Amino acid sequence: MQNVLSTPKAKTLKWISTLFDRFVPGALASDRFAFSNDGVQIQIRSHRVGSSGVKIFEKFPSLFLRNIPVSNLLMGGEQGGTASAFARLTGDLLRPSTPIARGPHVEFLRTYADIGDEIFRPERFAQTKYCANALRCIKVFGRYFGANTIDGVIERAKSFARMLDGEHVAGSSGHESPEGGPVRVRRIRFSDCYEVIDGNHRLAIAAFKGAEKYSCAILPVEPLPTPIQQMVMDSSWTEGFCILYQPIDLPEFRGWATVRGCADRFEMMKAYLTEHGVLRGSYLDVCSSYGWFVHQMSKQGFEARGVDRDAAAVAVGALVYGLDSSVVTIDDIVDFLSSKNQRYDVVSCFSILHHFALGKGSISPVDFIRLVDAVTGTVLFFDTGEAHEGWFKETLREWTPEYIADWLREHTSFDSIKLLGTDQDGKGKHRGQYGRHLFACRRS
Repeated sequence: MQNVLSTPKAKTLKWISTLFDRFVPGALASDRFAFSNDGVQIQIRSHRVGSSGVKIFEKFPSLFLRNIPVSNLLMGGEQGGTASAFARLTGDLLRPSTPIARGPHVEFLRTYADIGDEIFRPERFAQTKYCANALRCIKVFGRYFGANTIDGVIERAKSFARMLDGEHVAGSSGHESPEGGPVRVRRIRFSDCYEVIDGNHRLAIAAFKGAEKYSCAILPVEPLPTPIQQMVMDSSWTEGFCILYQPIDLPEFRGWATVRGCADRFEMMKAYLTEHGVLRGSYLDVCSSYGWFVHQMSKQGFEARGVDRDAAAVAVGALVYGLDSSVVTIDDIVDFLSSKNQRYDVVSCFSILHHFALGKGSISPVDFIRLVDAVTGTVLFFDTGEAHEGWFKETLREWTPEYIADWLREHTSFDSIKLLGTDQDGKGKHRGQYGRHLFACRRS
């Protein structure tokens, strides 16, 4: 960015500044302006701008234009509403996390490119996600771009197809954007992504044609989190912080730190199970959090389940991994394990036992590991906090890998205790933490 006061656009700046002094008294210049090679652009950073900034936006939307990577543009709401509001009205909480390129509009264009006008045959059109989205809008709002029947939606889709083919299509209803108006977007909080307020069809065409960036007008309003961001921040381990406990592959989480990478331990688990011929059966993850391991073990063919007391974390996994509500039990782990008479072929117990060793649990660490032992049929994968970690150097000073292996042999009934490796989570802000040793405990 150039320095505002040293650019040759000073007269334009002074004129815009006058507007702000009139409409937004007291806002700082540093909150208002940015320059690019394309000319003067307003960048409103201050929440003090409020409704006055929106008035300026409505009068001079071109001043708010930015070239935004298409990969950073996510599905917004409908009828000009926010994505979060639409998501809660419909129950589709992942819609605000869906990139335009993976949305129903682009899917429709791909199908149209493949089969042409066949897609407009009512029976075929009804199978498209574009149709489903439009009918959902009619159910919620009573219309979709002025249409309130599937025939009307098909006509709208035909206009969309003509736009792709390069024809100029004027708006046919009062619910469409003014001709020549910019695509409107809103910043997503804690992210470099934007939700689309108006312009899904134009952006879909750009994405379908392979555009990397698109010029959008950014509304000067406070950014909103997506529903899944809010749910992650509501979970107990990461409460109030922009961090993930387990991996989530959604665009608005790019740049968030992930506390436990998980994939390193999972690869060691898979290799060990393959070596010992344990390829199917039941699986339980104790304190499963979002359910990343439950999801991965299910994909390996196991009847996978989890247990965790954090309802917010469990809800995150139900959304992002598609876990059925019956798969993860919301319960205190001691109560859950104490009440179980069944065994699971494979059990994982990650980063739990040290809480009991620190006196934070309702029972002793020995009683806890015996509960875990009792529900394990063949293999237990285990790690815990260790003495080398900065936050445990004094409180867990004896818990070295050698001590842990001996402790497991003494207090469990497994025939084999094998060290598989260490996790790679001690990075960034967690340097000097984690690097915990993964043990495989097996009975013959």
